[in-house]
Amino acid sequence: MVAIFFGTFFNTAILLVLADANLKQQSTVISWIPLKGPYPDLTENWYISIAPSLILTMLINAVYLWIGFGISFATSAVFRAMDQGWKTYFCCKKEKTTKCKTIQ
Repeated sequence: MVAIFFGTFFNTAILLVLADANLKQQSTVISWIPLKGPYPDLTENWYISIAPSLILTMLINAVYLWIGFGISFATSAVFRAMDQGWKTYFCCKKEKTTKCKTIQ
């Protein structure tokens, strides 16, 4: 999960911003990088073209954890219901039985 987060962050936040940057007017340490993008600074056009992909990436990273948790919980509940029997699992009988011979 951490590797996916850093890979997504690098691909969107760093590469996307640098690919569209024009560093000719910058007097900083990174001005030597020969980037000739259409946006010299954070203008309105920069936000119109770059912001949707950045916002989508942030949204996916924020929701991805909860989607993964929901999928793992649903999967374990379905396998538990298959083991105990659908009626026993969903009708809340007090006697829960299993078809497994061992704990694992």
